[in-house]
Amino acid sequence: MRKTISVFEHEFLRVDNSDFTEADFDRLVKHNEQHGNRFFSVGYRCIKFNQFVGVIQVGGLTIEVLPKVGKVAAEEKAKWRGVLVEMLHRAGCLKLHSLTDAHLRLRQRDLSLFEIYLESFINEVREIVHQGLTRKYRRDDGNLPVLKGRLVFNQHVNRNLVHRERFYTSHQKYDRDNVFNRVLKEALTIVGRTSAGTHLASLANELLLFFEDVTPAKARVETFQRLRYNRNTERYKRAMTLAELIILNYVPDVQAGRRDVIAILFDMNDLFERYVFAELNRAQGQFAESSLRVHRQRSQVFWHSGGMRKTIRPDITAEFTADGSARKLILDTKWKLPLDARPSDADLKQMYVYNLQFGASESYLVYPRAAAHDDMFGRFAAGSMEKEATAHGCGMWFVDLLDGDRLDRGFGKGLCQKIVSMKTLESATNPGKSSRI
Repeated sequence: MRKTISVFEHEFLRVDNSDFTEADFDRLVKHNEQHGNRFFSVGYRCIKFNQFVGVIQVGGLTIEVLPKVGKVAAEEKAKWRGVLVEMLHRAGCLKLHSLTDAHLRLRQRDLSLFEIYLESFINEVREIVHQGLTRKYRRDDGNLPVLKGRLVFNQHVNRNLVHRERFYTSHQKYDRDNVFNRVLKEALTIVGRTSAGTHLASLANELLLFFEDVTPAKARVETFQRLRYNRNTERYKRAMTLAELIILNYVPDVQAGRRDVIAILFDMNDLFERYVFAELNRAQGQFAESSLRVHRQRSQVFWHSGGMRKTIRPDITAEFTADGSARKLILDTKWKLPLDARPSDADLKQMYVYNLQFGASESYLVYPRAAAHDDMFGRFAAGSMEKEATAHGCGMWFVDLLDGDRLDRGFGKGLCQKIVSMKTLESATNPGKSSRI
């Protein structure tokens, strides 16, 4: 029988020899070491989770690592489980046919976060199979009874001195045995193994029947880095993103065969950034009169020496018009609570450079609201090499993510409104108590 443990990010999980055993602890420690100790810190018979959220499955145990804003009660785990699924969906990391149905099944414990993720992957593959697996040309070398393609003379002589009826050739083959389908086949095989005895394993095995003519392969990080999409393979992109997390975070237990580990975890800092941008991108069309356009992670060179270059890349850049002039504003998302509701020196220095390099007069650190914090704005002091025309500043925005137990569907519109309302640097310096988003 499968067990599920739910914890919040930055919390401890201690060995109790019933739900979380020494064997589970040892397997997770090895898995974490293989990934550079990124996911959690290890203590004496306990682990402390970092900023990564999602699910870890080790054998028959599923560990859900949930996000949180500020102090939350243990009974709020059901709420934050739904918030995580919805945020992944809204940020484009999960495709769900029915978000309401997913929320209901999570609350009723019909399935876990792990099953939600794998189910999303299976649905993506099913849609690709329905449309037809993509075919590509590939080179195929072989000793054939007919002359096909180009004769490979050296191999032909070595192999066929006594078999003059055969030809060693190199020829083009147009079939479904390509890297895209090989990756999907490998991920489906992992789903079938890690979900043995469940309906997901059955669905994965049914889909594998469509991949019988595809060569089994072992994908690596480089495999996904080399992928190039075109109009025929663009439909694979979402499934390949899901497959990448499944394959690269799967570690089979080659000794016992019963404690395979698969960790599907998301850096909460990156997820929050993706979510904020996705909501802004959805809502920007409602502000056509301000010509609002948002961009994610635009790079700019800020240092170079010969062939060496260093670039900077703010999370979000917003461009709009106000009072008849073009404006630019920088947003940097932070999934954390600022100490004493004040920006850190490192964050301010970073925003200072963003303003100068991207020509923005205003930039804002965007935090989730966990207390009655008020927005604020401050001006940077002019340096000895700066002119008055380069006066600029940085502020802090605290945003409300939730509407009850769900994500606020008006979040993007409210934040867009806040952006286009910043008329001048002077009016931003003392904005008073701004309305909450």
